[in-house]
Amino acid sequence: MSRPAQPVGAILVTGSINLIAIVGIDDLAVMFSITYGWMLMLKLALFFGMLGLAAFNRWQLVPSIRAILGGGGQVTAVFRLWRAIMAETPLGFRLLAVVAILRTLSPGD
Repeated sequence: MSRPAQPVGAILVTGSINLIAIVGIDDLAVMFSITYGWMLMLKLALFFGMLGLAAFNRWQLVPSIRAILGGGGQVTAVFRLWRAIMAETPLGFRLLAVVAILRTLSPGD
């Protein structure tokens, strides 16, 4: 694993351990037929969406902004950065909302 992927891997491993500790290995199949399971899947989808945007920013946006800035295109660089932020911010707010809802639900509901 590369250095930036280590925190993501740690989040996935600890989240999986936490899920098994809360729900139990026997109830994992039933888990996704209840509200808690659906909210957990939504949380994971939003998380992976944010990871995808972060990867795009890291490997596509940053190099293109560097190239643009080298050529003096500050306005274009700022617009691309603004557009990336506008795409990522709503995902982050939705992720926080789902986490807040998950805190109010019981895995047994």
